[in-house]
Amino acid sequence: MLFFGTYVNKVDRKGRVSVPAAFRGALQHPAGAPEAIILRPSHKEPAIDVFPVDYFESLSVSLADLDLFSDEQDELSLTLFASALQVHFDGEGRVLLPREMAEAAGITTHAAFVGRGHIFQIWEPAAAEASKREAIERARRRGVTLPRRRPAEEPK
Repeated sequence: MLFFGTYVNKVDRKGRVSVPAAFRGALQHPAGAPEAIILRPSHKEPAIDVFPVDYFESLSVSLADLDLFSDEQDELSLTLFASALQVHFDGEGRVLLPREMAEAAGITTHAAFVGRGHIFQIWEPAAAEASKREAIERARRRGVTLPRRRPAEEPK
């Protein structure tokens, strides 16, 4: 499951927004439509991080690799889990954005859904575009590249 692309949808007066069909499709399990997603305020950007439930649950496994009660484990567990909320889809594929998260991200009448691979984010549309442009420019300046991983069976 991968989330890619950017989609902008209207936020209704109750704070509900339709999750793009492409993202809902990536969330679907063999048993049917997704029931819920996990929202948390991004600790790096003015956005809401959105996780599939099973992927978010896997983060707790990674946290278990850290020493219990260590500063790193305490900080990461609070950062990831203390402000996270599970939200459910309604019959029309909408979710209710928590008011505090929407306000912190500057989301009012429209929301931009930005694919980030295994997760996606919800942004105020103009801020999403500005952040995307800045990231592309930083990557160009630094000459950022991504090494290609080869499947085990593929010859080198």
